Amino acid sequence: MSATEFGRAGELQNALTVDQHGIEPIPVADRDSTAWQQFWIWCGANITPTSWVVGAIGPELGLSLVQSIFLMLIGQAAGALIFGFFTLMGNRTGVSQLALGRMAFGRRGNNIPSILQALITLSWIGLNTYVVLNLATYCLHRLGLPNNHAVEYAVAAFIMVFQIAVGTLGFYAIRTFEKWTVPVLAVVMAVMTVLAFAKGHIVWNHSTVHGAALWSAGSEFMTAVGIGWGFSWVAWASDYSRFTRAGTTERKLYWASSIGTFIPIIWLGILGAAMASSSTNSDPAQLVASLFGVMTIPVLVVIMHGAVAVNVESVYSAPLCMLAGGIKLKRWVGSLLTGLIASGVLVAFLASTKFANSFTNYMNSFVIWTAAWGAISLVDYCVIHVGRADVEALFDAPQKSRYGDVRWDSLFALLVGLVAGWAFEYGSVSLFRGPISVATNGADFSWLTAILASGLVYCGLTRKRLKRGRAVVSASEAPVPEPAET
Repeated sequence: MSATEFGRAGELQNALTVDQHGIEPIPVADRDSTAWQQFWIWCGANITPTSWVVGAIGPELGLSLVQSIFLMLIGQAAGALIFGFFTLMGNRTGVSQLALGRMAFGRRGNNIPSILQALITLSWIGLNTYVVLNLATYCLHRLGLPNNHAVEYAVAAFIMVFQIAVGTLGFYAIRTFEKWTVPVLAVVMAVMTVLAFAKGHIVWNHSTVHGAALWSAGSEFMTAVGIGWGFSWVAWASDYSRFTRAGTTERKLYWASSIGTFIPIIWLGILGAAMASSSTNSDPAQLVASLFGVMTIPVLVVIMHGAVAVNVESVYSAPLCMLAGGIKLKRWVGSLLTGLIASGVLVAFLASTKFANSFTNYMNSFVIWTAAWGAISLVDYCVIHVGRADVEALFDAPQKSRYGDVRWDSLFALLVGLVAGWAFEYGSVSLFRGPISVATNGADFSWLTAILASGLVYCGLTRKRLKRGRAVVSASEAPVPEPAET
């Protein structure tokens, strides 16, 4: 089916047909997504067991449940609200997120962050699948299956094949999958929440850290679960919002995307923190078994769905990063390649728990990458180019594009942001424990320093372009007219 034929086909037919779009602007006829559908896409991506597992980090660090909830509300709200602005870029331009990075980094300068983001994305696929396997196999064990490697590999294979299939089909399949499954899963999660608070022994105000230790634990929790969790989606925001239909106002899209991200991460984060508030055992499988034993099958469905719902978006977006990085291949071929590599990562995790734990510690430290890259991209689009893009120039030859070939000022600002973020980071491994964080007893403000350093340095190095961007707006950068409220 050709690209423009999607506009005339039904939803199910579109979902079962391979989406041929790459990083180029989506034709108007193919942009049929509503703000409500965008809500379900982002809600589905975050209704995952990982969200409640990371919520338990607060009590594990010694924070009380009240303290954990307070920090999650602030951090996750901030991350989700920032994320919403990135969705507007795709709506205005019809272009994928990393392709829009060419505005800031240049036609070929953008290859570096794009390929790095692709590698991070496909690594997350293997990691997200691995995280839920312990939960899934434990539930299957309670249903009578043996708790061994054969079952673990079988579950892993089932999840990987299904999520690769949906992600390879593309946006329309993902939209339909999230639209019809997430509401059902939300009901199950609501029952789980009631059980957790009814059966569990919830301890609201018990904290084991005070003074400087409380400050350090709070900053670490804010980085990992607050800002890091919601903000981490910014690199893929436009990949999905570029499909929104004409007539969808930016206000509707912004709030649908932001709230669709915020609700599940704060909901499940609070659930995870509550589950762990009185437990000395941080094993998620044990926590699930103690609270939800009567709902083993529904909980198993939630767990399996959670892995698929988050990873289908990674399977789809990773090849878009590759394309934006100058690697020439069809998007669906890139999705298959992504699935193959991610499967290899997963097998490595299953073969060595030590390797999996070490790799997880390194991946958790990449919040500074997203913070630095996101700050430059947002400043460039919203401030330097005042919310406008010359879409054709994004795909011009490097020598002809108005955005240049390699923007060294942007890459330098990115490097400064990464170094500044590292200096204030207190990661799980010594390599990611910066000198300033160590000197302040583990206080972690890596996300904030990465955002401020990269954004401010980029503004300073491009002040001439900043002046031109405010004074002159070319016809090719004219904003998309805001449609009337419907």
